[in-house]
Amino acid sequence: MARVDVRTRRLIRATERVVLPLMGDGVKDPNSVALMGNFNITNAGPNESWVTVGEWMPRKNARGDLLLARIRWSRPNQLAK
Repeated sequence: MARVDVRTRRLIRATERVVLPLMGDGVKDPNSVALMGNFNITNAGPNESWVTVGEWMPRKNARGDLLLARIRWSRPNQLAK
């Protein structure tokens, strides 16, 4: 999650926050770390948004899971109108 510079349409790196962390050691044991993809954002309402992502482990023939993170806003989200 990050703020966006509306002029350049780029993320502001200093504001980036991890929403769904990597689980495992991607350097020492990369085969045991799930790959993530197909991120989606849903505005559930003015006070809450959801981030969903699919994960899978192709090297272990594991289908993976659907992960969900809930973001509760301290101020109403103006995009959720």
